[in-house]
Amino acid sequence: MRYTSILLLVSMFLLGACLDKIDLDVPKGLEDSVVIRGELVKGQPSTLNVYLDRVFNFELESLLPFNARGVFLIDEAGNQVEIPEFGDGFHTYTFFPNDPFQVEIGRKYQLRVSTFDGRVFESALEEIMQLPEKGEMELDLSSITVLDDRGDLEEIPVIQFYINAPVNLKDSEQNARLLWTPEYTFQITDNGSRVCYVTRNLDFDNILLLDGTILETDFATRIPLSNIPLNFELNEGYYYSVYQKSLTKGAFDYWNQTKQIIERTGNLFEAPAGRVTTNFKNIADENDNVFGYFTAYAQDTIRIYVPPGEFTEEGNRRCPPSVPPPPGGGCPVPICCDCASAAGSSIFRPSFW
Repeated sequence: MRYTSILLLVSMFLLGACLDKIDLDVPKGLEDSVVIRGELVKGQPSTLNVYLDRVFNFELESLLPFNARGVFLIDEAGNQVEIPEFGDGFHTYTFFPNDPFQVEIGRKYQLRVSTFDGRVFESALEEIMQLPEKGEMELDLSSITVLDDRGDLEEIPVIQFYINAPVNLKDSEQNARLLWTPEYTFQITDNGSRVCYVTRNLDFDNILLLDGTILETDFATRIPLSNIPLNFELNEGYYYSVYQKSLTKGAFDYWNQTKQIIERTGNLFEAPAGRVTTNFKNIADENDNVFGYFTAYAQDTIRIYVPPGEFTEEGNRRCPPSVPPPPGGGCPVPICCDCASAAGSSIFRPSFW
């Protein structure tokens, strides 16, 4: 059970989520472990982001970024490019059309990280898989059961989003393995009549996957994605977006194992927990512990718009006059006093709006 808890913590580290502090005894050999997360995205332009962390005792406070001696992206032909550091533990690179190192669908890439203590970690080669045709999203009004402030069960209305997704790949006998990463953007007008567009991520603890290789059809219908509550964010227009990614089998297994650990409830019928797969290894010591994964993929963006008034009363205000200010004065709800100060906010209309 102790090892299961440790695996859960590592999984949530990789997703950037927050958990309460738990005191754990670290299994022998896992002290000072390294976590490497790399994401290569084929796009216009293509990008690579790499996050490096060190875990000392599996408490949140011990997850600290570390500086590497060098981070390199290498293709299957042996060409490589060094990825510059843009902050402790964070390396990023943008590939432009005239760049001598190109990111292409069907090619394979790997990540190499060398540390100042002399270790070299290298991922397996990851292929950028082709994408199936874009799917289409739909939505309807539904409900979910939650615990209220008193601990009682309460049914609340939500908007449930679905996707109808082709999974067949051109010139391939095997269907795609898909990962959907959602976000949303809503418009809000603050008390000073400033209009803002706020974009935020969704479903940190609900990994959205589909293994098209086990389907007997080339089309998946009404796959459930996110559900969102009816609130002020819907009052002035709302876009729900998903980034659709086609994964290799190894990357799919990594995300699927992480999903299973996050969703564990502790019942007797669940499969026993195991260590989440990684495609990294210390090239000089395969027994050296390393966590994380290097993924490489192309992605499509699919959006659906929820117009004002479709599910909530158009024109509802987030901060009605009856809301009292907090003790000591100030704004009852900061986003209504200055929407530009909210996390993920911009005063510029998105290009897709």
